[in-house]
Amino acid sequence: MRTSGWRRIATGVWAWPRDPQIYGRLDVDAIPILDAIDRVSATAGVKVSATDFIVRAVAHALAENPDVNTRLRFGRFVPRGGVDVFVIVSTGAGRDLSGVKVSHADRKDVVAVAREVDEEAGGVRDGRRTDLERAKRLLESLPLPLSSRRRGRMRDGAHRGGSAGGADR
Repeated sequence: MRTSGWRRIATGVWAWPRDPQIYGRLDVDAIPILDAIDRVSATAGVKVSATDFIVRAVAHALAENPDVNTRLRFGRFVPRGGVDVFVIVSTGAGRDLSGVKVSHADRKDVVAVAREVDEEAGGVRDGRRTDLERAKRLLESLPLPLSSRRRGRMRDGAHRGGSAGGADR
């Protein structure tokens, strides 16, 4: 099976350990969140998931700890203008990954987060996000050696903007 352009770029962009992202793992008792999912989904008229609650919790944590809500630019941590959370979604019947950004997630309740993720993920899956489709086609058209060299420069911060993966938006 041919590797998609997103996966080829992702393996190089998200490097370890020079990557300025934070990785973590936390084991929790899921019973309360499962009960909340059932209760909120039944009353809100929208399917709420554990991911929606986690997005809301991460947004709250970032809003309460602005020193963590930064980006690395030219070797310095620069505060972000708001609390945005990126959610990875499956596409292509589960054969590929893409994502959606929940802007100002700290200002939204879990129902608003669920609606936005659902709407944006639907746009990614059914091709309504033409900007994303154009970028994916471009990445998939790059020969693997060319995309590998580009990933190396991106990972080392030698591209414009200076941060890993160009996430200066």
